[in-house]
Amino acid sequence: MNITLYLRKRATQFVMLATAAASMALPVQAACEYTITNQWGNGFTASVKVTNNTNAAVNNWNVSWQYAGDNRITNSWNATVSGSNPYAASNASWNGNLSAGQSTEFGFQGTKGNAAPEIPSLSGTLCGGSNPISSSSSSAQSSVVVSSSSALSSSSVTTSASSSSYSPPANNFAENGGVEDGLTNWATTAGSVARSTQERRNGSASALITGRTSAWNGLTFNVGSLTQGNTYDVAVWVKLAAGSPAAEIILTAKREDDADSSSYNEYSNIARVTANANSWTLLRGNYTQSGTPFQHFIIESSSTSVSYYADDFSVGGERDDEPVDLVEASNPIIWADVPDPSVIRVGNTYYMTSTTMHMSPGVPVMKSTDLKNWTLINYAYSTLANNAQLNLENGQEAYGNGSWASSIRYLDGTFYVSTFSYTTNRTYIYRTNNIEGGSWTTSVLNGLYHDSALFFENGRAFLVYGVDDIKLIELTADATAIKPGGINQTIIPRASAIAGTNFYVPAEGAHLQKINGRYYISLISWPVTSGRSQLIYRADNLTGPYQGRIALQDQGVAQGNLIDTPSGDWYAFLFKDSGAVGRIPYLVPVRWENGWPVFGVNGRVPQQLGFAVENYGLAGVVTADEFNSTRLPLQWQWNHNPDNSGWSLQARPGFMRITNTRRDSSFVNTRNTLTQRTFGPQSSARVAMETNGMRDGDYAGLGALQARYGYVGVTQSGGNKSIIMVDTTSGSPQEIERISLNQNRVYFRIDMDFRNQTDQARFYFSLDGSNWRAIGNTLRMTYDLDHFMGYRFALFNYGTQSTGGYVDFDYYRLE
Repeated sequence: MNITLYLRKRATQFVMLATAAASMALPVQAACEYTITNQWGNGFTASVKVTNNTNAAVNNWNVSWQYAGDNRITNSWNATVSGSNPYAASNASWNGNLSAGQSTEFGFQGTKGNAAPEIPSLSGTLCGGSNPISSSSSSAQSSVVVSSSSALSSSSVTTSASSSSYSPPANNFAENGGVEDGLTNWATTAGSVARSTQERRNGSASALITGRTSAWNGLTFNVGSLTQGNTYDVAVWVKLAAGSPAAEIILTAKREDDADSSSYNEYSNIARVTANANSWTLLRGNYTQSGTPFQHFIIESSSTSVSYYADDFSVGGERDDEPVDLVEASNPIIWADVPDPSVIRVGNTYYMTSTTMHMSPGVPVMKSTDLKNWTLINYAYSTLANNAQLNLENGQEAYGNGSWASSIRYLDGTFYVSTFSYTTNRTYIYRTNNIEGGSWTTSVLNGLYHDSALFFENGRAFLVYGVDDIKLIELTADATAIKPGGINQTIIPRASAIAGTNFYVPAEGAHLQKINGRYYISLISWPVTSGRSQLIYRADNLTGPYQGRIALQDQGVAQGNLIDTPSGDWYAFLFKDSGAVGRIPYLVPVRWENGWPVFGVNGRVPQQLGFAVENYGLAGVVTADEFNSTRLPLQWQWNHNPDNSGWSLQARPGFMRITNTRRDSSFVNTRNTLTQRTFGPQSSARVAMETNGMRDGDYAGLGALQARYGYVGVTQSGGNKSIIMVDTTSGSPQEIERISLNQNRVYFRIDMDFRNQTDQARFYFSLDGSNWRAIGNTLRMTYDLDHFMGYRFALFNYGTQSTGGYVDFDYYRLE
């Protein structure tokens, strides 16, 4: 639908006809159908369909009924329902005008005690039989008086700030309803939306709409697709801008436009309320998905210019989830680069931090409920520091550095994350009360505490850290600084000694835990005579003495910590060096003997783990992106700190635009390269890119990012564009193939094979997105310590001669 037609339809929707059609000197008859759509325990939902079966248009209708038993209504949608048995329903502002033969439908949720849901009489005439009519059954018709009265009550939901007892549904799937993750999922139909920290009902922010000039200008909230026939509990809290008189706020469900441009059946007003500027008011209703596919919810107002806030959007009930197969959990847990894991459990939920080195934002935070399926929920920092190395300025870079091994802890409602950096020679402690999308408070320690991990006990805070000599240093109780005069000593001298005498990597990666009254320190070492090994030390006192043993020597699986399940099972969450894809997590069963954790099954890391999980794959770790949001999904990270003036999701909505803000010499020297993890055993990424903004000397495309990189892209010279493939297997970039490009839009694809550490990448281009041609060499990927991370898929654009050139990426898709 074009925007002009959209504006006309939405404006028409809010016009209230003041008078009835001239032909309606007397009330006319319409048909109605009362249907029980669902029932459970002591509750039910029902709908009433009103059809104008006359030859004349009607304007405004009402219907009334009374239950004989204890059926009662609790919520309604698509109509204004009043009374407390008997009930009266009148049309909403948008569905009162029914042409001849046109229908509208409203619904409600109610309670029925232990009785069956009733089929009541509508306007004195029985509608249906004595038994409930299911949604798949035909309903009997009867007559209902349709009034010409234009009087409308103000809302179908009259809850207000006094509804503080309302709690979102247990299965609330509205992501970022609390506006903690920027404006993800929030937008507008018109007007301007901003994230406000001045007004918020909970958390740190709310969404504010200003600049409205029409009733249909509203905030939108995206929850993805909804299932046909399913009913959802939808709620949001609203508050008017300061100084605004009371105004009606309306919650509307928007479906995709149908073929009828003269109607607006795609809109369903599901709730309305009179809001004010003094307190937060609950706007809540139920929505049943039917018709064209669901698009989004709209929070709008019949007042054409009022500005207002929205917060704590929630949607629960049935949702559009395909049945998920149950599979036996198996290793690797995540076949992607997630090294240095630190895992805790809070209740039934696990949280993990890991390492992404020089990437920004950094220290990813993930959560899981089963130790197998993990989802990114936050980062501890947006930028670690603003310096030449992390900004890729003045010939400096932070490849392989940035931040290293982190730890995560939880204490009294607060999450703590620590990390350290050889780039800044500092140690950082972050804390938040809102782990999912919340902001962090940062404390910086003026010292580098290698592979440090937090430990809390009896109101005291510590860091355990070190290489070979494992040390303990005490922090202030709030973990914001080193405690003057506190503990500062070596607690395990020469911790590597229990594993040998010569090492590629001496003991490091410390994690300190207290389990059943004893203190346990987990370490990793790499003896020359064997692979990476997991060490475990224990003591009865925090400062020792500690006894140690080798806990695991199998496949190089090591470094991490112990974790228990709510049912009392124990595991070690570790990782394995796995070639070009990176360092990937493994879960190792643990049993206890005489106070020692015994790792593995007969000393080996099993592939199958013996418990069932839902099979979501890596959906929470990597993602496709159509670039339709105003905010990037968390799966994206920038190579080093971005220059935020050089990228935009709004310069051309639906595209990621990357603009050159400086001149650079190569793929690995430029800023604003946007990356995601590659993944095994095989992965493929493809993009569509438009190039009409490029300038001479520009290079842009899709890359495989590591020290020995490769890419397929477009370059421009003398006004002419060419597709090229570049390979750095030899240690320096070599252009392998060049093909003239005579169109603006082009498609690129990279296929990666990590099976048995094959570690090969193949490059392709297409002129139509369907027919692909290989280009250049097969890249032999190598895990290089100069970058110290697995290969990344990378969207890039850099200019060697001038600034200002740009490309637009239409999508990023994965297989």
